[in-house]
Amino acid sequence: MEHRILDSYVKDFSQSSQIDKLSPHKQFEYFTNYTIVSEIHPEAFSEIANIADIDVDNVGTFGIDAIAVIVNNNIVKSIDDIDILAKSKVN
Repeated sequence: MEHRILDSYVKDFSQSSQIDKLSPHKQFEYFTNYTIVSEIHPEAFSEIANIADIDVDNVGTFGIDAIAVIVNNNIVKSIDDIDILAKSKVN
């Protein structure tokens, strides 16, 4: 990465998140995904594994790196999650 300050942020994030074994490209994706989604939903990534839950670019050619659907302050990972949230909603 050519930007030294941004590079240091990504490296710090990667080490603290224990994703430093991933490729630099994937580390940057996770960093940006975390930065954007946690701004909207600060508790979204209570576990670092949850960052992978929004990653949709597994082969590096798709063009969309991540998608996060947040319903009632919960990241929705499947249709089942929506059903569970709908059933737990208090009227």
